[in-house]
Amino acid sequence: MKNLLSASALLISLSLVGCATSSKQESVEGSLVVTSLSSKPAIATSVIADQGSTMNEMDKVHVLDFALSAKRTHVQVDEISVSFSNRGSGRAIPTIAFLYEGANQIEAATVNKGVAVFKDLDFVVEKNGSRFLHIRMDVRNATVSETVITADVRSAGIKATGFDKKLVPVVVSGSALSPGLYVRNVGPILDLVGQPSITVSRSQSRDGSSSSIVSARFMVRIKAKGDDILIGTQSAKGTFGFNIYENGVPKTLSVPLSASFVIPTSGVSSANSQDFAFKLPENKEAIIPVDFVFEAKTLDGKSLAGNYSVELDSVRFSVIPDTTHVVNHMAGNPSWRTPQISL
Repeated sequence: MKNLLSASALLISLSLVGCATSSKQESVEGSLVVTSLSSKPAIATSVIADQGSTMNEMDKVHVLDFALSAKRTHVQVDEISVSFSNRGSGRAIPTIAFLYEGANQIEAATVNKGVAVFKDLDFVVEKNGSRFLHIRMDVRNATVSETVITADVRSAGIKATGFDKKLVPVVVSGSALSPGLYVRNVGPILDLVGQPSITVSRSQSRDGSSSSIVSARFMVRIKAKGDDILIGTQSAKGTFGFNIYENGVPKTLSVPLSASFVIPTSGVSSANSQDFAFKLPENKEAIIPVDFVFEAKTLDGKSLAGNYSVELDSVRFSVIPDTTHVVNHMAGNPSWRTPQISL
């Protein structure tokens, strides 16, 4: 009888252990990961917010792309918070934020103290799947002085629940941060016509020796938005800013250099000032060949060696003659850089 009781006790004990193990195996914790979309490179862009009765606003400006990816369970997303930050001397602000999936607007929310909260979303990210979303915003109070607006979605700002036959907790991780969106209500819209070019030639140096001369050319299309704009003198070092890259890294070099551009023959008018090359009327555009040349030898006579490229990283303009503004969202953007050339 004693042996039968012992055997029964052992069977009960093993059964309890088995139940505990089974329960542990069935317990699933969901995962939701926030990421910036890899197909959207983190490159700053600019926008001229010249709409509305006061010509200082723009609606539904695209500012951030991100993805939500579920693992181990289906995930129901209930709430997403988006934080906005501003920097610069301008006064542009986001007032309303919009959550989109493709062309479909999911929700809108007021931006309050820099945060917009999309509530009661009730949409599902399927197990081992992703949803690709983006944020747009209404911009108000833009000025000719620049405001840089960024938006981000972080794990702490997302509320979600997992389910796989039953509700389970979800661990949310990751974040998505937008590159800066440069906002003003007057200024140039800039882009390049074709790819920038770079060439090298031999020339007589200052000391009588032979040296390499590097020449870069950019075909810059400028369109005036919000008002007429003034473009500076043909001494392009004051109008166009450049950066030299050595082996893919920006480098400050003490080398002889020069810069110039060709004044368009049509679509522009006289600036009536010796400080400016021309005036570009509002909504008109012009294509300007811009050249940057430097000698591949430092001022102390050392020849440069390596792979070099040139980036056009800024443009200066004015609306009224005594105030100058700088557009520099191109800085660090490979699209505004020549191919590399070996010296």
